Amino acid sequence: MALPNKSRVIEFLTAYPNGAPVWKLAEYLNSRPDSAIQTLRIMGARGEVLMVKEEKTRADSVWMLAKTSKVVTPPIFRAMEILGAMQATARANQLQPEFAE
Repeated sequence: MALPNKSRVIEFLTAYPNGAPVWKLAEYLNSRPDSAIQTLRIMGARGEVLMVKEEKTRADSVWMLAKTSKVVTPPIFRAMEILGAMQATARANQLQPEFAE
């Protein structure tokens, strides 16, 4: 199955190495987000692109080229993961009683 927008999707995502939301891609392609999502899903099944972050609305989901992602989480998402881990540690420390000497 040939994808008419494939080269334009690759061109667009090359400019966004950390990924871009579907709505932004749809604006670039001058199409609806549903059409862009369908193209991305087909390309994703082929291993050409991958979803970096899934949001509640499909148009806000972030996608990137698979070849530019070296199994490295983009910095902004890595920062969010670290913050979550720090908050979990802080909560765990609050639950433990302090021992007096």
